[in-house]
Amino acid sequence: LAPFLDTEEVDGMRRRAEWLLRRRCFPEPDPSGRAYPWPLV
Repeated sequence: LAPFLDTEEVDGMRRRAEWLLRRRCFPEPDPSGRAYPWPLV
């Protein structure tokens, strides 16, 4: 994906992936927002 993303986006994706691998679970959804992508595609 790197050719299609900015350096900051690649770094952010890497940080999120490392976080998920360390914790071995997905984060809890934000109770004040939607737990699914919006708008639905």
